[in-house]
Amino acid sequence: MNKTNSPININSQEFSGLLSSMGYANRLLTNNKAGHVMSGHFFHNELASGLSIHGADVIESDNALSSTQIPASLSFNILLTGNLHFCLGNKAYQLTCDSESSVKTKQIQSEEINAICAVSVLTKNELLSRKITKGQAIRKVNLFIKRVWLEKRCNDPHSKALLKKLFSHHGSLYQWQDNRVFSQLAQQLLALPSDHTLQNNLIKEQLAYSLLNNLLQVLPNKIDKPSQPLIHADNNVARIEKKQLRKKKNIERFITKELGNSLTLPEIAKHFGLSVSSLQRYFKQTYQQTINEYIRLQRLEKAKVAITVKDLSISEAGYQAGYNHVSNFTSAFKKQFGITPACLLKLHQLDLDKSQMADMHSNN
Repeated sequence: MNKTNSPININSQEFSGLLSSMGYANRLLTNNKAGHVMSGHFFHNELASGLSIHGADVIESDNALSSTQIPASLSFNILLTGNLHFCLGNKAYQLTCDSESSVKTKQIQSEEINAICAVSVLTKNELLSRKITKGQAIRKVNLFIKRVWLEKRCNDPHSKALLKKLFSHHGSLYQWQDNRVFSQLAQQLLALPSDHTLQNNLIKEQLAYSLLNNLLQVLPNKIDKPSQPLIHADNNVARIEKKQLRKKKNIERFITKELGNSLTLPEIAKHFGLSVSSLQRYFKQTYQQTINEYIRLQRLEKAKVAITVKDLSISEAGYQAGYNHVSNFTSAFKKQFGITPACLLKLHQLDLDKSQMADMHSNN
């Protein structure tokens, strides 16, 4: 553990509150609601540039399960020590890095760590659950980059093509053994003092940009070759596309806000000054699905979060999604996501045994 920082204890409310302050729906299950989840050195920074970075050099103090809904993004983890057992969407993963495999070389007189690097790619909101295991040592750094942040900064054809290729497969995970650059940058971040001074924040931001720059250099070798560079659109086409994007986002926001109500096509069309036929045609062209199919999908997505994060029963989540019978909800859920609500919930519990789960408290 880092000697330059005094160890701190992080309890379940503080841990859950951190995720809530970032705007993420989350749930933390622990054995002891008032007890410590981890102790050691932990930092989180929402940098002024728009990047989010956090690091941990901790001992996990309790068995716990953290479930969070995160937005479309790249999430880059550098694991220096420990075991990360997590579930992303419908897939479970395990990353392991044994610190005992580290060696010291006389040439550089410093510890070389065979870190594990992993990047998860989300094209839309998705559920992330992670298991916290009592007594386990964890040293890791995470760089979180929202998709919209990247899109605003990719202005050249090559970068746009890479981004398009990278975000072509939702829920992809790319993993490799570190090339030494990432572990060095991660260890520099973990070695910084915990206080939020201007100097420390600037150093963290500089290191975060170095991490991202190196990541974007190696990613093309981790995925299939990018598509051909995009052709620049003329200004008139660009203006039309920008206007269409605003309309799309406005409609999405309206539907998301009104999901709990009975939405009808005439009401939605009237709200945006469109005819029903124009609205239906626009949806089919934009989303390759009908507006009713889109609304049904959004309600099912909301039900996923309700079951895994908000601790609603399957029947309650189904009712909120517009299904009066659990069997109909289960069938629609499985058809959409390829997994039943009960199996999804079990998957995100990450094999915590039933006796342990019975003693856990929900800390929303």
